[in-house]
Amino acid sequence: MAFVSPWFFTHLGANTFNKNFLYTSDQHLYAKRWEALVDTTFPNNGNDDASSSSSSNPFDIDIIQIISWNDYGESHYIGPIKGAQPTGSEAWTGGMGHAAWLPLTSYYASAFKNGGQYPDISKDGDGEKSVMWSRTHSAQAQVGDPVGEVMGRELVEDTVWAVTLLAEPANVTFEVYAYTPSSNANDNSSIIISQTFSVQAGLTKLAMPIGFPDTDEGVQSLSVRARVLRSGSGSGSESQDKDTTDTADTLVTQLDAGNPNASDSNSNAGNGDAQGDGQGQGDAQTLAPFVFVKNPEKYNYNAWVGCVNSSGVGC
Repeated sequence: MAFVSPWFFTHLGANTFNKNFLYTSDQHLYAKRWEALVDTTFPNNGNDDASSSSSSNPFDIDIIQIISWNDYGESHYIGPIKGAQPTGSEAWTGGMGHAAWLPLTSYYASAFKNGGQYPDISKDGDGEKSVMWSRTHSAQAQVGDPVGEVMGRELVEDTVWAVTLLAEPANVTFEVYAYTPSSNANDNSSIIISQTFSVQAGLTKLAMPIGFPDTDEGVQSLSVRARVLRSGSGSGSESQDKDTTDTADTLVTQLDAGNPNASDSNSNAGNGDAQGDGQGQGDAQTLAPFVFVKNPEKYNYNAWVGCVNSSGVGC
């Protein structure tokens, strides 16, 4: 049996379980750990020929255990937030559902169960997906927290991590913006930094730094949105000139983390619920807006995780 886990943070004082530390989970740890297990277990990635050891499993791994489904106290849960929690852990799990990691889990689990053959990603329906996660304050924030500083915080980064699952190449644009409760996805005046990546079909891992401007502009809170746009491919409807086709960009997915339960009815894809239960059903009550704050009241190194698919709903 092998093991994989997406995150670890606990913040319980000496009067309870006396656990106040984190393990680094940056650099797409969850995705890379899955890839290490799948690709070393099945080094030919499902492409064995007759001359090779077909469907071989040189490491003899029969089971991969995901740690965990519902251990809220250590922040590595991937299931919905339900039932009892360790006393005090609600402080860092409230509004921080992790079910948006389930589509990523399903993708890798399918590869493991099928001899290293990664599943095809469909352009139709809800096949294409964007998953995004980050912490909600700087790793080096100074907080008057009675539990004290979190051991290991010097190891982590102020970064938004993302994974796209796409059927065809596209451009992914991240926008970090000054957040207010009334922020809207069409307002460009509040953008602090923007970065665009060209990505290929399949799974792509992306990262975007997040932080406050060096100049004091009074910004106290940030959030981030990610848009996946695909250039016109010449397959659109023909115009009166038969040699001309519609080449306008198509919005594949849009995830505005500061407004995770909104949808954009004017496009083919909206935010949806930004999080689902793995069956395409939104779980909005466990996902608060992602707000990266300058001056947190308490330490919280848990992950905010969101996902949206190409149907514009939580995945």
